[in-house]
Amino acid sequence: NIETRGYVTRPNVPSFRSSMSQQTITASGTHTNILWNRYSTASENLFNNGFTVTDGKFYPPVAGLYIVHSVLRFDGVGSGYIIFNVKKNDSISGSSESYSIVQSPNSTYDFISGHLMAEMTTSDYFSASVYTSSDTNFNVTSTSTFMGYMIG
Repeated sequence: NIETRGYVTRPNVPSFRSSMSQQTITASGTHTNILWNRYSTASENLFNNGFTVTDGKFYPPVAGLYIVHSVLRFDGVGSGYIIFNVKKNDSISGSSESYSIVQSPNSTYDFISGHLMAEMTTSDYFSASVYTSSDTNFNVTSTSTFMGYMIG
């Protein structure tokens, strides 16, 4: 819809916002997918507008250009570094994912964020993973969020 002042509006934009229950990570040297499992829950004011969610993967309802953003809080990484990937189709290739790293994170808690813009079909999906260089027991907390929407 184009309003008289020239603003373009859409009645329904595919989008999502999710958080998670606490997830304990017990592996180092491998990418572990984040299990985003809170969405479409009115009491948490989260939404899932058209996306299908399976095992923490977000499938868009229509093909188009999408942007996603995530903030991850992790507790108790006592050594090494942590990598956070926001991915299209679980690809860690350098061309279809974002890569964020925290070297020597605070051992109490720390944050890391990632963003990704990608052309998507309805069989593509967004996901996120975490990797540590040496720590084998830390938590990704429920204050972490993952969100995205169609931009064109």
